[in-house]
Amino acid sequence: MSSLHEKEILLIDDAPEARMLARKILEVDGAIVSEASTIDDGINLIRNKVPHLILVDLEMPVRSGFEFLTVREGDALFKTIPTIVLSGRKDRESIQKVIAFGANDYILKLFRAILLLQKVRKVLMLISFYSRKIVSETKLDATFSI
Repeated sequence: MSSLHEKEILLIDDAPEARMLARKILEVDGAIVSEASTIDDGINLIRNKVPHLILVDLEMPVRSGFEFLTVREGDALFKTIPTIVLSGRKDRESIQKVIAFGANDYILKLFRAILLLQKVRKVLMLISFYSRKIVSETKLDATFSI
């Protein structure tokens, strides 16, 4: 899989240690990482500069990752940004709920570096593929409607 060279990733997590670990892993692969320690700070960062991907912790004080996903689904801009949820929850119900709320993937905390990189690369690659496919089909439709 390709590297994350210059891909901008927003990491929203209240735990400084978790942010530092994820940041180091992603930056070694070439990503540009921004951090927020609260959902509201993350939303403000997104409004100022749209990242290629968001990593968000599920369990946070004040507003949870579920609340972020709800905001994301209701906002036309946010909805287009691929989002991966990080959580210590292992139960099937939480994972299914996260996916139902529109997250692109789910990673259990205490992840291995290679797993984080693989999942981030996979989601970005799929989004890129589908974006190119939509543009290609739109051009094809425009050609036949002339």
